[in-house]
Amino acid sequence: MIYEGKCDICEHGDNHWGHVLQKCKECSVLVHEACYGLEQSKGGKGGTKRLDWVCRACELKHLQPDGKRASRCVLCSVSGGVHAMHPIYDKEGPDGKQVMRPSGPAWAHTLCCVFLGSHRKTEGCVFACNKNGRYDGESDEGDTDEENDDEGEGEGEESNGNTSSIEAHHFVICRGGLPSHKSHFNLLQSYRKELKCSVCHVKDSAVKILRIPVQCCTGDEDEQVFASCHKTGKECWTATHVGCARWKVDSKTGLPPIHPRVFFWPGALDVDDGDIDGPMAQPIAEIYCGSCAAEISRHRKMELKQTAPSDKKKTKSLTKAGVDDDPKIGSKEKSTEKVNKKSKDAKPSSKSKEDKKNLPINLSKEKNTEKVRKKSKDAK
Repeated sequence: MIYEGKCDICEHGDNHWGHVLQKCKECSVLVHEACYGLEQSKGGKGGTKRLDWVCRACELKHLQPDGKRASRCVLCSVSGGVHAMHPIYDKEGPDGKQVMRPSGPAWAHTLCCVFLGSHRKTEGCVFACNKNGRYDGESDEGDTDEENDDEGEGEGEESNGNTSSIEAHHFVICRGGLPSHKSHFNLLQSYRKELKCSVCHVKDSAVKILRIPVQCCTGDEDEQVFASCHKTGKECWTATHVGCARWKVDSKTGLPPIHPRVFFWPGALDVDDGDIDGPMAQPIAEIYCGSCAAEISRHRKMELKQTAPSDKKKTKSLTKAGVDDDPKIGSKEKSTEKVNKKSKDAKPSSKSKEDKKNLPINLSKEKNTEKVRKKSKDAK
């Protein structure tokens, strides 16, 4: 069974590089198991579908002040829409509790959480915990095998390829007052003071603000996929919140971003380093401002137009793999091809329409005349 539609987090389809989509039975949000932090299913193409699965936002909506599904994110300025969400806790461990805000319990987009937890400049500042408060990799710090077995993460369960070995129950944002969070919290505070989101234009320097602006990846020496798309390669200091870059509606046009700005991908399943070449084999977490995103789209469009006929199949496969999945890329070229085809079909032949129309009649007349002449000759 294959679900139609795309993952709310990485924006790829079902069974894409082995990733299985699950759909919430209440809100119908679609998420890959690896993107959302669910236990990996098995069962062939499309995996095993959990028909009774309910996302965290729908599961806990009865705790919301209005009794509705959470939609306001504390990591960006987007407060509407049906997106994958996770509760935000104050700390890891069994004593952790959901952060309370003036508007109610704190929630964040799963995209914002996993992106910030994976991005090279914010890695470790936001992290997932299971229902017991344990985070991925905590067992390396002295947990016993007995504790692992008790929590279902010991013998017989390992990290699968590029995915986490725990099931994400909630996320924690590093904050002040906890010694274990100090270095990451100081880093976040520096970002909040020095950077400002270019989409929502809201400052994040206030003490109780949890939003995290991220600098554009253009010019970064560790930029992964799109380094060749920039003209100058100079470092860009424009910043955006992850959720704002993906979903924030333009105040002037009322439309979401024209060009893709956030590129997140958890990596292919069951892949060790070097097993598969290509941009989709390893995890991707890149973010761009509006102008740099437009530059990337233009570059990708030019590459698509310059693709040799023999490489069309290869280009099509890359498009399906998400390398060129911008719906606007190639659309103009396709329209041009259609117009050219119509022009070719409509192009008149060397003969006039009248000649073309009368051609069969003229041929039949010539044949009849020849027959009459032949009979007359024989009669003589």
